[in-house]
Amino acid sequence: MKKTELIKNSDGSIFHLHLLPDDIAHKIIVVGDPG
Repeated sequence: MKKTELIKNSDGSIFHLHLLPDDIAHKIIVVGDPG
């Protein structure tokens, strides 16, 4: 992933989630209704 694809806060956390890279799993499953 390119650095420009994620907006980060001054502490290095992801913008609106306030999560640091170590707080996020390596694999994330996203589900939803395709219709």
